[in-house]
Amino acid sequence: MNAYLIAIGAGMLAAVPLIAGLAVPGGFLLGLLAPLPLFLVGLHRGWMQALLAGCALALISAFAGGLGLAVAVALMMLVPTGLLVRQALLSRTAADGTTEWYPPGLLVTWLTVCGVGWLLLGMAVFAWETGGLNLEEQVRAALLQSLSTVLASASNQQMENLAAAMAPYALGLSVVSWMTLIGLNGVLAQGLLTRFGRQARPSPDIADLDLPSWLSLALAVLAGVAYLASGPIGFAARNLLLIVLVPFFFAGLAVIHLFCRRFAARTILLIVFYVAIALIGWIAPLVACLGLIDQWAGLRRRLAGRGNSQEEE
Repeated sequence: MNAYLIAIGAGMLAAVPLIAGLAVPGGFLLGLLAPLPLFLVGLHRGWMQALLAGCALALISAFAGGLGLAVAVALMMLVPTGLLVRQALLSRTAADGTTEWYPPGLLVTWLTVCGVGWLLLGMAVFAWETGGLNLEEQVRAALLQSLSTVLASASNQQMENLAAAMAPYALGLSVVSWMTLIGLNGVLAQGLLTRFGRQARPSPDIADLDLPSWLSLALAVLAGVAYLASGPIGFAARNLLLIVLVPFFFAGLAVIHLFCRRFAARTILLIVFYVAIALIGWIAPLVACLGLIDQWAGLRRRLAGRGNSQEEE
């Protein structure tokens, strides 16, 4: 009974920032923390508790904002949170008797699979609501309408140019933002639980993040289709390409972390690097390219080898 009450309480706690983010002007920053209680209870007590907390959150959302909000919460928070927690808590006993936990690279891959599914579902819903298959044009029109309310001081030509530039990638970027939100809340929850000794599994080392080889093939195929195709197929490929780049971004971060460990001021270097990513947008694609190079050239193996040789000297 206590376990059920804790899970339901976590769902109620998650509803506070979510509803505040929807109801309070400028409160969207609070809404970013809505998945955190679900991860906290899940990574502490199990994935069933995370699902129960998510169901409680969806039920409260239905009362607060209607069935549409409840469905959105279930798809965007309950399903990915429950899936990632379940996979994260999988383990097996190795031949030497140690416990092997589910690797972080596969967790990132599952997050990417959720992102791909969410994008395809969003495209289908958007096409159904607008009554057409020219998704890029429909997205551009929706962006133009939104920009006209946000940027009232801008000229019509400026808003049209901005909407035209954003439309080809808007859906993919929105899903990437959602994936980042889910991932950061999961990392934050694991860090908090580790800080207080309540974690169900040890925190994975980002430097050990290895991606499946088929992700590189999927990325190459999407890049080719995005370059060659037009219309709905090209639009879908461009946006899917952005989503599949996300795991390579994390692989690039793994290279950066391993490289910074060679210096005494590694913590300061990492802080400066993450601040630079937050302030300078074009650094993130470069990090994803670094992760892609690592997938092909094995940069981390080379760095680890140099580190070992330096220790032996």
